[in-house]
Amino acid sequence: MQALLRKVVADFHTAAVLITHDIDEALVLADRIVLLGGAPGRILGVWRVDLPHPRADLLPEMGALRLEILTRLRAALRAVRGDAVQV
Repeated sequence: MQALLRKVVADFHTAAVLITHDIDEALVLADRIVLLGGAPGRILGVWRVDLPHPRADLLPEMGALRLEILTRLRAALRAVRGDAVQV
């Protein structure tokens, strides 16, 4: 599916909106990541992924960005469920 998305975007010189629960998939495919959460839904954060395409796999440069996104997600979970949440 990831290869198909890359091909469509490249062949048609267009943009796409990908909704995923997989942070690693977002890091590999996206130029911008928007983390949604809460009830009602709201934007928890927005990050730019300024790395060249194609990205065949996770790059070392993505580690800090991945950690930042996971930290924001964990903070949101704690706020909703209380400090007992362990992710």
